[in-house]
Amino acid sequence: MPSRQPAVPQQPRAAKTRQRVLDAALEVLAEQGFEALNTNLVAEVAGVRVATVYRYFTDKHDVMSAIAEQHLAQLDAWADGLAALADPSTPLATASRQLVHGYYELLQQHPAIVELRAAMRAVPALRVLDEQSLDRWQSRLAGALRQRGSPLKPAELRSATRLLTETVCNGADRTLPHGAREAQRRLEALNELTTAYLHTLC
Repeated sequence: MPSRQPAVPQQPRAAKTRQRVLDAALEVLAEQGFEALNTNLVAEVAGVRVATVYRYFTDKHDVMSAIAEQHLAQLDAWADGLAALADPSTPLATASRQLVHGYYELLQQHPAIVELRAAMRAVPALRVLDEQSLDRWQSRLAGALRQRGSPLKPAELRSATRLLTETVCNGADRTLPHGAREAQRRLEALNELTTAYLHTLC
């Protein structure tokens, strides 16, 4: 027997209910982490029956995939802001600060992204989404550095910008849980590290 396919909302009310489930799952993810997330708890927080969750999603991983698709778009918007890095007249330290602090400010606005990315790295069914997002950000970073005049060959630049992307994202992810003073210290260190590495690429 073929597996049941989740329903695709056809009416505004159904779409709102599906989004309520996603919002509830994101709330659970932000406050309790991925390990605590299950369909019963999501249904409780959303104020719907568990059957309603299963109407739109096959399991909690399916819920996570839908959350990831929505919130990775927010991170893509951060990666779009690489104009300073592409402009040779902008000091690398300034461009690096915008890169590091821009991502961190996004995390402050959407703290569940940290738990989301951790889950994406840990769960095989979600890992491909994390890899695809890193690939997109790396590609945009490489494009900005090419515009700046990087002399590196394409393969070298691709490898270097992937490492830089992972460093910025993972460093900022691990900074968010700390208090303001420690977070600022860590961000400054991350910015110095990023600036120094950018100088080797341009």
